[in-house]
Amino acid sequence: PGGATPKQQGGGSALDLRVDSPRYDNKTFGDVPWLDASAVLSEDGKSLTVFGVNRSRSESLDIMLDIGGFGRFSRVEHTALHHDDIKAVNSAATPDKVKPSPATSAPVDGDSIALRAGPLSWNVWRLS
Repeated sequence: PGGATPKQQGGGSALDLRVDSPRYDNKTFGDVPWLDASAVLSEDGKSLTVFGVNRSRSESLDIMLDIGGFGRFSRVEHTALHHDDIKAVNSAATPDKVKPSPATSAPVDGDSIALRAGPLSWNVWRLS
C-alpha cells in the first residue's frame, strides 16, 4: 500500500531474480526489458510474494515462474493495478478510478507457475 517497498509489503528476504523478458529500445535508457520484477520470501518461508510491472502498452506478458527449491505452494493470490485509459487518475470526485483489484492466476503446477501480466500493469502475486 502507498509508498511501501516490495520488502515491506512482502515482509522477509528480498530475492535475486533472473528475469528473461522481451525488450524494447528507449532513447534515454537504451535496451529495456518489458518486465521489471522483484520478489520477497517471508521470514518463515511459508509465502513468496512476486511483484511485476509490464511496460508494454499493448501486449500481455506470459511469465513462467520457477519456484523449485522454495517448498510447496498451493495457493496464488493475484492483485493487479491497471486501467484501460493510461491517462486515468484518481481525484476527489473519483478516488477509486484507478485501484488494485483481484485478478485471476493459473494454479501452481509442481515447481512452476504460469503468471500473466496485462499491458501497462503493476502486479502482485502472493504464493502460499
